[in-house]
Amino acid sequence: MKVGVISDLHGNLPALERVLAEFAARGIDGILCCGDITGIGPFPEETARRVMALPNLVACIRGNHEGYLLPGAALDGMDEAERISHEWERQTLSDEARAFLTGLPFEAAVEVCGLRILCTHYPRTPDGKFQPISPEKLREYCAGLDADVVFYGHDHAPAASWGRQVLLNPGALGCPGREKTVARAGILTAKDGECRWEPLRLPYDPSPCLEKLRELSLPHCPIVAKIFYGAEL
Repeated sequence: MKVGVISDLHGNLPALERVLAEFAARGIDGILCCGDITGIGPFPEETARRVMALPNLVACIRGNHEGYLLPGAALDGMDEAERISHEWERQTLSDEARAFLTGLPFEAAVEVCGLRILCTHYPRTPDGKFQPISPEKLREYCAGLDADVVFYGHDHAPAASWGRQVLLNPGALGCPGREKTVARAGILTAKDGECRWEPLRLPYDPSPCLEKLRELSLPHCPIVAKIFYGAEL
């Protein structure tokens, strides 16, 4: 069985479409999503609806950006541009998309070909807040989870750690960092309790994102264009 894994889409619809096309070409059986579907990018509604419509979505969980959409969620600690960005997103999302995003669980467990797989966005404190954590502490945290394979995201960096428990991060699909025009994801091939992991780095065209940012003309748009898409507005 082949399972496509995505995380940290961040409202980047063109990158998501590129990855989904690759999944279709590879004959993916199911898709796991590790959170942060929206936030930062210019297509929150469209990205949420694309995920909602996936016929083979096996599991989908909440990231910190879904948490910002919850009723009464505070935007304290953000600079003005980031706060305005989240306020715009709250206003632009439909009731249906918002209900989907805020109703997602923190974790989701599935069994694939004899493997217990857990999807989580990142380690959390007892009160539910996501926390910075070292690789050593990450393995210690995940050791307490009932899973053979743990998928996570949040820090945007692809990672694979093999041992008694396999820890895999596909990297950010929608916020490529230095690789401005690359969408990241991964494919897990599972059979008889064993698995193989293939990370994906797929080039895509970010120009629709840049055009939408120019159209929006909000304070955060030039920052997002430069940092995440490698362009000046």
